[in-house]
Amino acid sequence: MLTLTPDQLEILSLPDARTFAPKLAAEIRREYSSAVADMNDSALIREVERSYGHASETLHITHLPTLVEWTKADVAWARGLRNEMGIDLWIRGSRPSNLAAQDILSGMKAGAKWHREDQ
Repeated sequence: MLTLTPDQLEILSLPDARTFAPKLAAEIRREYSSAVADMNDSALIREVERSYGHASETLHITHLPTLVEWTKADVAWARGLRNEMGIDLWIRGSRPSNLAAQDILSGMKAGAKWHREDQ
């Protein structure tokens, strides 16, 4: 009998990146059109897949709203967030990862860099 850890069950319950990425990419295009204007739809979907995969598989962000918000930040308004080693290490070393990621996102939103085009 196969026994899964709670972390493995959480990851398995997430939407598949390949089917979820086009929907999330369309949402990012609507909300942050000028931030992603340099990417065509295919490039944006690939970037969403990479970001979503890194966040879920490497950082173990499994709370879907946090995962979506992280991906939007990484792809649009805080590009390259997944490449920030300090942030990466902090989230990897924190349990639960979801709270650490949400804490970082909240702090970034409160800062001067955060914006939403539709507000």
